[in-house]
Amino acid sequence: MRTKDLKKIYSTKNWHNQWALFYFVRNWENILGYPLGKVTYPAFFRGDVLWIYVDNSAWMQQMQYVKMDLLDAIQKAVPTAVVNDLRFAVHPAIQEEEAPSAPPPKKPIDKQKEKRFVDMVSNVSNEQCRQSLYKLWRASAGSAGKGTSK
Repeated sequence: MRTKDLKKIYSTKNWHNQWALFYFVRNWENILGYPLGKVTYPAFFRGDVLWIYVDNSAWMQQMQYVKMDLLDAIQKAVPTAVVNDLRFAVHPAIQEEEAPSAPPPKKPIDKQKEKRFVDMVSNVSNEQCRQSLYKLWRASAGSAGKGTSK
């Protein structure tokens, strides 16, 4: 292959941006500084748009305010990279780690309140309905900070 062919392949495949991304990953904190370099991460290119992962939505909002300064710093760091815009997304690994927390601990059921409720629903003729009401009451009465039924 001739040099001309390699240059053509190199430019059509946007490899110059991939090399830039490699540089960004290795030098990100130096390019952005503290604290932005700690809470963000260069993710990938989609065309001439550099996608940046952020730690959370609050930082994602902050990034919008400094977007033009970031773009300028990025273009100065690697002038050969074609970066015309920046987009931000919460890092997927962080989203997976933020799984729903465990339900709050259940508080003990007041036996007198339970007996009053059972007596109150005892005249419901449908057994399934009566059991469903009881389960609903138990769930509400056993939740932490709840259970104020009288």
